[in-house]
Amino acid sequence: MTGNCGGSKTDLAAIFPRLEKLGLGLNLASLIGHNSVRGKVMRNEDRPAEGADNTRMRLLMDTAMRDGAVGFSTGLIYVPGTHAAPARWRTG
Repeated sequence: MTGNCGGSKTDLAAIFPRLEKLGLGLNLASLIGHNSVRGKVMRNEDRPAEGADNTRMRLLMDTAMRDGAVGFSTGLIYVPGTHAAPARWRTG
C-alpha cells in the first residue's frame, strides 16, 4: 500500500501502467494523499482552501480514484496539511 500519511503520486494513470509494464511481481494499491493534492493546488500556502482551490482538489481526487486509488490518506501533522482548516460539518 502506497500513499500513506497524506503523501502520494497524484498522476496514478501514469504510474500503474509503468509498473505493470515492468512485470511487477506483487500486488500494489495506492491511496491518494491529501498533502500531495493540496500541495499540487496550493503549494505550501498557509491559508484555508477557497472555492477554486477546493474545485481543483476535488477534480484531482476524482481523477485519482477513477485511475485506481483505493482511498484517501491524510497526514495533517505534515506540511502542507498543517495549513488545512478543520472541516466544518453541517447537519440538518
